[in-house]
Amino acid sequence: MKDGHIHTPYCPHGTDDKFEQYVEKAIKVGLDEISFTEHFPLPKGFTDPAPDNDSSINLEQLKSYINDVNKLKDRYKEKIKINVGAEVDYVEGFEKEIKSLLDEYGKYLEDGILSVHMIKIEDEYYCMDFSSEEFEKIVNLLGSIESVYNLYYDTLSMALGIASAICIVECLGLPSKPSEKIQ
Repeated sequence: MKDGHIHTPYCPHGTDDKFEQYVEKAIKVGLDEISFTEHFPLPKGFTDPAPDNDSSINLEQLKSYINDVNKLKDRYKEKIKINVGAEVDYVEGFEKEIKSLLDEYGKYLEDGILSVHMIKIEDEYYCMDFSSEEFEKIVNLLGSIESVYNLYYDTLSMALGIASAICIVECLGLPSKPSEKIQ
């Protein structure tokens, strides 16, 4: 059994739990495999719309995150399979920037999640799941919950289309090649 969506102490909106706590718990409950999937850095030129500006890891921290997970892989390799992964946020209008980051860092990753946390309304971005107050603001802007859902699903469809077009699976090296060590 696998848990493929684990955030880390690098997650600005997560907990301070140590990597080892996640690994030990996974072993204890009988998992065979886990993937740490930290929020990939937001694209260059994009301003985080979350009120706390805490949607992702900073680019400057990415190498440390990858190295930390690789150390865990070596340490626990006899007990559990650990993957270095990322949760990649689709941001409408920043597809080229996201692909550029994946081109540079995807070779170090073994697993990935595509997510949509932000939606674009006119020329502004809003964080869908920050809080009920933020969600209510989006509902008021669009006029109804149904309109929010429709925009979310349209954005999700764009994300899936772009992911297919830029071969996100290939960028992340799934499933055919092992990750490389980052320097």
